[in-house]
Amino acid sequence: MKQQARKGFPYENGGLDRQPHFGTRVAKILLGSLFYWTWWIMPGCLVTDNYDFLEEENFPPALSDDPGSPPIGSMMIINRDEHETGEIVFSLQVRDENKLQTLKTRYELSSRSDPTSLIEIGPDIGASRELIRHFEFGIPVSLIQQDYCYRLLLVVTSGFENHPTLWDKPVIDGDIARAKWWIVEQGADLQNCPSLPYNPDESAQ
Repeated sequence: MKQQARKGFPYENGGLDRQPHFGTRVAKILLGSLFYWTWWIMPGCLVTDNYDFLEEENFPPALSDDPGSPPIGSMMIINRDEHETGEIVFSLQVRDENKLQTLKTRYELSSRSDPTSLIEIGPDIGASRELIRHFEFGIPVSLIQQDYCYRLLLVVTSGFENHPTLWDKPVIDGDIARAKWWIVEQGADLQNCPSLPYNPDESAQ
């Protein structure tokens, strides 16, 4: 009797001994590599450290003459009979390393002939990408009395402290620049001109 040939299987033992298909092995290798590199890269993407960003160092401003304007420290003679209205205009160049910092200004107009001085808030000096900024302000001629000699003191800083008595005190010590002029009404006694309100070495001029 002819023995019936048994149906063959590609692999013996019900397929238990068969080896994985080539494509399956490649897929497993790629999947393992993916898990490995994910584990390796992911910790580097997490920001767990705290970083302290350094604030920009503050530099004090510096004032210099602007061509065509009364030089800093000069004396101006005003004849009230000829100039009853308008302004006395002053122009300056302001150098500040903190280019994007808005600067504040105040000025004082004082005279020995008047026990009270006029303190005014001047215009802001806007931020600029230039190292040197142009600044201009004016004093009404009507403030100048006949036979009076005045001292005009301009103060520039990044911020003024709200001090009850010191009108020119900056928020940051040393962050300040000053400029002075004398305004004399024609006929005034120069002996009545106010003296310097600060030490010469406190001003760049």
